Amino acid sequence: GPIYAVADAYREWRDLTDEEVMEILEEIRKSRKR
Repeated sequence: GPIYAVADAYREWRDLTDEEVMEILEEIRKSRKR
């Protein structure tokens, strides 16, 4: 899904760890629930 595409993009751009990517995904998920 699009969320995973965002995660892959963050990994490529920022070279983040999986934990950091998961934190970003949680923030995205929270903001979408409103």
